[in-house]
Amino acid sequence: MRSILEDSGNPQAAKIVDGLRRNKVIEHRLLNYSRGATINDALILLNESQNFNYDEFILLFGRMGKNSRVILSGDIA
Repeated sequence: MRSILEDSGNPQAAKIVDGLRRNKVIEHRLLNYSRGATINDALILLNESQNFNYDEFILLFGRMGKNSRVILSGDIA
């Protein structure tokens, strides 16, 4: 998440991200450590999704709970 804001050209990006994390507005979570967890009421941003295989997508979509949405980003080529 941090690199997305840094690429925006905003020099205060690191402070913005740190503040959002401290206030628990955003959370960085590795998919490997999400097994058994249900993610409710969340917007899930999956970056570099071209590197995912079928089983990892099934794992992600299986973790989605009530009112969750997913944004996939990555190269299609």
